[in-house]
Amino acid sequence: MLVTGLVKMMGQSLTLKGAGMNLIEAIQDRCNFIRKQIIPAYIAIGLNGSIGKILLENDIKQAEAAIASGDVTRMISILASLRETCERAQ
Repeated sequence: MLVTGLVKMMGQSLTLKGAGMNLIEAIQDRCNFIRKQIIPAYIAIGLNGSIGKILLENDIKQAEAAIASGDVTRMISILASLRETCERAQ
């Protein structure tokens, strides 16, 4: 419940798919969605999609760095950003 408390303090809601999904799994799930669904769409656009692709890849690198660092606050912020990216794409 620490994660939920931190999210409420940041003024954001956190919805994790499935009762057993933790913060790291949620970030990895969003990164996989971006890799498999969103980035290929940007690649299909061609040259105009290359900037978006680079930005998305940078977001994934930041998410992986946050997981590696173990910084929960940073992971929550990254998850909110990734979730927003995924919601805009759907």
